[in-house]
Amino acid sequence: MSMESTNTVRVAFYARVSGEEQTTGRNIEQQVAELQDSLPRSNCVVGVYKDDGVSGAIPLAERPEGARLMTDAAAGRFELVLATRLDRIGRSVPDLRQVAQRLSNAGVRLQCQTMVFGQDSMRVRTAGGRLLNSKLKWCGGYIKCVSLKTQVRA
Repeated sequence: MSMESTNTVRVAFYARVSGEEQTTGRNIEQQVAELQDSLPRSNCVVGVYKDDGVSGAIPLAERPEGARLMTDAAAGRFELVLATRLDRIGRSVPDLRQVAQRLSNAGVRLQCQTMVFGQDSMRVRTAGGRLLNSKLKWCGGYIKCVSLKTQVRA
């Protein structure tokens, strides 16, 4: 057994484009090629999940391939989900938090080119990623506070 095989990480790619992005932005195949190019050789792609023509406003778990990704994550089919950008996963802070938490609970890391969401913490590699991390934490606290105030009034 080689040393390389013991360090192999099973990876799932996630790519998404909305209808308008299909003509103006990077298409799904370009995203998958970029992910493949960035993957260390010791890692193994075990699944590619592509939501073509699906809005980022739709929660990941409600998209056809997003739902399959979450089911496969819970089944332990991979250890890492890799996407080109965080907005491929979702555009809603509550949805992003839920996805990151569900993946973490399944022992799966979420990596989006500049940041990694892991089981224990989120490591951030860029200034923009650090800013987003602080905004996600702030928004989560704000949403919780507003929810509690709404419940108290009702």
